[in-house]
Amino acid sequence: IRSIENKEILVIFNLLLGMKIIYFLAIAALFGCQPEQTSITLSGRVYFAGDTTKGVQNTVVQALGGQSYQTAVDADGNWEIEVEPGQYVVIPYKRTDTLNGIDLADKVLIQQHVVGIVSLAQWQKFAADANKSGMVSTLDAYIVSTAVLNIPDARAIIGGWWTFCPADYVAPGDDVYFVPVYPTSKTVDAQGDIQGIDFAGFRRGDPNFNANPEQ
Repeated sequence: IRSIENKEILVIFNLLLGMKIIYFLAIAALFGCQPEQTSITLSGRVYFAGDTTKGVQNTVVQALGGQSYQTAVDADGNWEIEVEPGQYVVIPYKRTDTLNGIDLADKVLIQQHVVGIVSLAQWQKFAADANKSGMVSTLDAYIVSTAVLNIPDARAIIGGWWTFCPADYVAPGDDVYFVPVYPTSKTVDAQGDIQGIDFAGFRRGDPNFNANPEQ
């Protein structure tokens, strides 16, 4: 008899527990409450500024915050990172030991821009500022030409790093020579999944975008 009573008590307890759970879910739905999300997906694409259909391969994307995460892009430049809720600074980076597209044609293009023969678009102008001085000038053309000749100082100024800028960044003003201090990272407040964290990539010193983003 005691065994039967214990079973009945267990059944009643389970029924009451189930009713409490249903009650809680009903109240949560009534007031628009949602269970706290413990895993959030950040995603985007890193593409070549010279051809948006091409991803910049071999790029690593970091999400730096209370904890740090990183991942490599796929062949099309797509990336995705699972993070905990919080604020993160998203930074892509890629290094190469070759000039990869930087040649004398870039020197000529920079000179033509300086004297007004051509007008470079935003990403091209950023790339034309080879020494990152904030101005496109004949000095940039000189640095490119000496880097092509493998002069160590010029190679060091250009560096082996790709440069990445948030794809939705628009430079203020339309000055022909001035290059603003453009961002190379993006800060996000990850309280839910965030898509479209995209970056455009280029090599400083390569305004004609002759670089191969697969290298």
